[in-house]
Amino acid sequence: MTLPFARLQHICSLINQYLPDVQRILSYCLPRNLTNKTEDQLAELRQLGLSLLYVKVAMTKC
Repeated sequence: MTLPFARLQHICSLINQYLPDVQRILSYCLPRNLTNKTEDQLAELRQLGLSLLYVKVAMTKC
């Protein structure tokens, strides 16, 4: 999810085109990566098959 939206969109489209049997696209991300994408962009990525995000939450020591 650190990649720009257009690049992610292109990658998902290529996966759909060349690997039509893929049922799910997953990605790792940080919370700040999500804030760099609009709701419309996230919805479009979802339509392209990006259906699961693993979000890493960093904890700091007290």
